[in-house]
Amino acid sequence: MATIVIELHDTGIAAFDESGLVLPPDPGYALVDGEELATGHAALGHGRLKPRRVHHRFWDELDTTPLSRPFPRGLNRGDLAHAQLSRIWSTLRQRPTSAPSTRPTTAPLKRPASVPADGNSDTVILAVPGSFSTDQLSLILGIAKACEMPVVGMVDTAVAASAHGYPGARLLHLDLLLHRVVLTEMIQEDGEVARRHVETIEETGLVELLDLWAKHIADLFIHETRFDPLHSAATEQGLYDHLPETLARLRRADSALLVMETGGKEKSVEIGHRQLVAAANRIYQSILQLVRSSAETGPPATLLLSHRITQLPGLEQQLIDAVGTAMVKLSAGAAAAGALEHSRLIAAATDEVPFVTRLPAIASAEPVSSVADDDEEPSSKQVARRPTHVVHEGVAYPITEQLLALGTEIQEGGRGIELAGATAGVSRAHCSIFVSEGRVVVEDHSTYGSFLNGERVDGSATLEAGDRLRLGSPGIELQLIAVEENDGTA
Repeated sequence: MATIVIELHDTGIAAFDESGLVLPPDPGYALVDGEELATGHAALGHGRLKPRRVHHRFWDELDTTPLSRPFPRGLNRGDLAHAQLSRIWSTLRQRPTSAPSTRPTTAPLKRPASVPADGNSDTVILAVPGSFSTDQLSLILGIAKACEMPVVGMVDTAVAASAHGYPGARLLHLDLLLHRVVLTEMIQEDGEVARRHVETIEETGLVELLDLWAKHIADLFIHETRFDPLHSAATEQGLYDHLPETLARLRRADSALLVMETGGKEKSVEIGHRQLVAAANRIYQSILQLVRSSAETGPPATLLLSHRITQLPGLEQQLIDAVGTAMVKLSAGAAAAGALEHSRLIAAATDEVPFVTRLPAIASAEPVSSVADDDEEPSSKQVARRPTHVVHEGVAYPITEQLLALGTEIQEGGRGIELAGATAGVSRAHCSIFVSEGRVVVEDHSTYGSFLNGERVDGSATLEAGDRLRLGSPGIELQLIAVEENDGTA
């Protein structure tokens, strides 16, 4: 019987098992248009085309209160959550099985009665943010029961992601949802990590940030080209569709060119990293104040940054500058990894589902990426094996500190490899390769993943000469090589 961990996070619900990611992040959006009810990416793609019929607060405000018009009479947020979770579970229910779990020691909630007793199917652990109330947790279990999902345990996302023996008696986990920021305070004592306090800031989530950045970019277009992408629903949707890849470029570059088509003509603007950071200043300052206030109250703390936080341009550096505490960058799936490691403690052996807010710390684990470690010199082994070029169809492309973009569409003026042919599962801006602090790094921006030597890249990874990088399925494969420098001697 296999254990699947579902990270119930509204920016993207994802599922993991022992093999890794088995369901890419599915955003918490729902489209209700007549008889049609779509969720996830299908709904997100209509967010600006049919804004009155797209809902993206149903997880954040989860309850059974009927929605107002134009949604059908009697439809509530719980119904939308059920539609998304049911669709997700239907894609996962054929997974292989693994051994049954043992009973945890934390206070329980009732388990859905539909969980099979014969032990011949998968079991599910839900990792949920600390912003959910007790009533909402109970509703989630009811929805899971209606989906015939065999949930055997629930765990706080921050606790699961933090149970890796990070230094310090106090941990602060910072995360970003669609409509709020969540800061979870935990204490480490007697070999355990325990949740102590959760604070949130409402209306400071990813949706609000994307709206600020879309307005800023639209103003740039108007000023430089007299084209207003927010003037029509189609071009507004196009602008929002371009935002993820633009933000990915700006995490590693000072500027990025955004090209849009209107009336058969192309319009473009250069977007500066500093401009986007300035546009987000109000929200960034709220986040900084929340972290500073918690960090300064009590013993020294280690700040754990979710991968959703580190993807925001400029915020990580502002936290480094403003908060005098140790920081660790967590990888995508950190909560699922912690939940799988402790699945026997989280899962219940009785008819009750626990909500776990305390777990043993894994003393031997190392931080995924420590901010404080970024200035360390790379080892001689890393330098010796550092690739200098990436090879595609017999052509070697040099790797430098400037981003080398890989995808089916390279923006005008950008540096990259435009891929063609077997591009199923390859995104327009799929990934980028660059030199950072003496290492060659690949950073994945795609929906369906980049695979390094057969293993999916979890956010980013260090490359070495001889590595093979596959994009898409069946995929396009590229090779990393090291070209020896000619020193002019015979």
